Amino acid sequence: MNMSREDRDNLFGTSNILDQMALFLISQPKHMAKESYMRIVFSDVSSGMFLSSLISLETRGAIIRQDGIIKAVEENIGIRGHLSDSLWKVARMEKVFTIKVLSDYVPEASRAFIRELIQDWISLGAVKKTGVLKDKRSNIFTVVKDSPIRPKKDVGWHRPSDLVDGIWGMVQDFGSRRETFTSLDISARLDVSKRYLADLLRQWRSAGYIEVVTDKRRCTDPVIYRCVYIGERPNVETRSRMRKEA
Repeated sequence: MNMSREDRDNLFGTSNILDQMALFLISQPKHMAKESYMRIVFSDVSSGMFLSSLISLETRGAIIRQDGIIKAVEENIGIRGHLSDSLWKVARMEKVFTIKVLSDYVPEASRAFIRELIQDWISLGAVKKTGVLKDKRSNIFTVVKDSPIRPKKDVGWHRPSDLVDGIWGMVQDFGSRRETFTSLDISARLDVSKRYLADLLRQWRSAGYIEVVTDKRRCTDPVIYRCVYIGERPNVETRSRMRKEA
């Protein structure tokens, strides 16, 4: 099924590629599809952007990738994901709460759904049970790890080489369009640490794959790069592991 960008925009009601990918998977049997099939559906998206989008979804916990199969994690996308995000915002705001408190703020979420979600938060160490109300019918919970990002189950992490492939794909996209880029352009799309990204760009710059167009004028200004090599990704050295990643 080869779809144009306009067809997907109309079908899914959004032009955001990440949202379209998630909604497409939800529409498939058992919420999964072969990566090769998705590549056909999103054929107008460049290879680098396609891979970086998958990595971004995987980092968010929205999908699992394994052996060429991509499966959506329903609880982290769609209405369930929206409800979970809303409930976590309430929990952070209240700090100390009960199931009823969360239900009052987000009435569209069932008590059973809230109860299950709190148990996930407890298992992830973000929330703990700290007591019961006087009527002994309601547990009291407290947020112990406050984070703007909702705690999510570990659904698997991309391999380091996958992350490098995603970053290299974005660099290649910029190069093929003859556009400059900064580390901020990449980190806005992929969840990668500043140090790790800076080390990759340093290696590729030293090897002559990218070059600096404009250096920092102020300490807060990002360096502007240009890709000068279009081709296969070179091996990179990961200092923390003292080895080379393919």
